Amino acid sequence: MDDPTEDGRARFAPLLDELARLRQVIAAREGEMSCLQALYELSRGTQRVSEEQLQRMVDLVPYGFLSPEQVSAQVRIFDDFSFSTHGFRDAPGVHATRIFWDEQEIGALSVRVTGPAGEALPISLEHQRFLSIVADRFGECIRLWSAEMEEERSKQRLVENDALRRDLDASRDRMSRLQLAVSELSVSITQIWDGVLFIPLAGVLDSVRAARFMEKSFNRVFEKEPYFVIVDIDGVDVIDQMTADYLVRVVHGFRFFGATGILTGIQPEVAKMTEEKNIRMDSIIIRRDLREGLRYCVQRMRAIRRREKPR
Repeated sequence: MDDPTEDGRARFAPLLDELARLRQVIAAREGEMSCLQALYELSRGTQRVSEEQLQRMVDLVPYGFLSPEQVSAQVRIFDDFSFSTHGFRDAPGVHATRIFWDEQEIGALSVRVTGPAGEALPISLEHQRFLSIVADRFGECIRLWSAEMEEERSKQRLVENDALRRDLDASRDRMSRLQLAVSELSVSITQIWDGVLFIPLAGVLDSVRAARFMEKSFNRVFEKEPYFVIVDIDGVDVIDQMTADYLVRVVHGFRFFGATGILTGIQPEVAKMTEEKNIRMDSIIIRRDLREGLRYCVQRMRAIRRREKPR
């Protein structure tokens, strides 16, 4: 005689199996809903998302599965940043869900489910749909995080630009002081004879040095009251048209202080340039070199003293 209990169990076995499956499905959906709720609570109402928040969100992903201890996850952004759960390995069997924002791919959510022996297990369609929803949430949060990162980069660039501008201003100030010091040294005025001042110029004579030369020479001529001022440009390598014209006017201007200006040591290149640019030098006294200039001064001084000598 058949056991009615065994017969009942056999008859209800399919129903019991279906009930267990439904319970498992419900448990899985409850896990997914709890995970989504936690993700929503973590990022709800915020206009800023930090790296710490993104890491906490990634840590929540495994809890959307029935066995969180078997799940590891990673979010990679722009191939530059990544946030991973403990033990995640980018190995075969990883399921990747692309992350989009405004129809532009900005990263990927990777999930790996392992079995008891460490083998990769497939991910069900239901879990794939769950991961798509999670990826959408990550897309919005990554957008906020990226905007904050860009804002921080902009602030850092402003700070760096301000520091660079201060360094540049300081360098310019040091350069100005150095140029002033060089200018002071490069305009040497010496009394080489009674009533004769000597001003040698060398190097590149630009507008800045020419202006300094005028200021310092006029002050010294006013102070010393010489009869003659010899300006020797034998060492001048380069001089432009404007500076050459300026130099001629300065030498000619010594007459306002009762002194005669004499220009010596004109190089062939400078003479050629003044001729080509039609710079008039016939209003000043020009001699070949310092020796000839000094000879002219001595001769004129003797003539002056003879005139001044009482008869």
